[in-house]
Amino acid sequence: MERVGDSRSVTFDIRVIAASNVDLKALVKDGKFREDLFYRLNVVPITLPPLRTRRDDIPILAQHFVKQSYKTNGLSRRTIGQDAMRALMNYTWPGNVRQFENAIEHAVAMSGTASEITVDMLPSELREPGQLGMRSEITIPDEGINFASVVSQLERDLILRCLEKTGGNKRQAARLLQLSRTTLIDKLQRLGGSAAA
Repeated sequence: MERVGDSRSVTFDIRVIAASNVDLKALVKDGKFREDLFYRLNVVPITLPPLRTRRDDIPILAQHFVKQSYKTNGLSRRTIGQDAMRALMNYTWPGNVRQFENAIEHAVAMSGTASEITVDMLPSELREPGQLGMRSEITIPDEGINFASVVSQLERDLILRCLEKTGGNKRQAARLLQLSRTTLIDKLQRLGGSAAA
């Protein structure tokens, strides 16, 4: 390569690993993604099916993320109870692996001093899949709450419940929430979630 404004070539050896959750071929066809860049990146394409079609991976991923979470947070060992594992296996994961990892991190945080993660420690959308009702009550501890964090979590839960109800379809979920699809996608990105369709 040559640096901008330099006439000397510099040699280097790199490998680029790029990921996308959108159909880049379709974007190239629509003129929204550079064709030359697509063909530079598209050397060894790997298509990873959504988590909902890879149920056998869920126990392995769950154990991995539990271990990662309790070690990162300096906690003692945690295991996943059968009821919690059933709930993880039965959920459709519209937000894919990122949502799954967040759910496990949530459960580890909610486990307190317990060594086993139970279903009641999982996020509400896993305990009540497909239900759109808001949480009827939020307990306010004596030390108070982080308002922005609680509101973000409620917003995220509501969006994920709508995505669950629509099978991950963002356009339909946006309609249920009376939002534009673009607004929903922006919120998903800000809240750390993603989904197909």
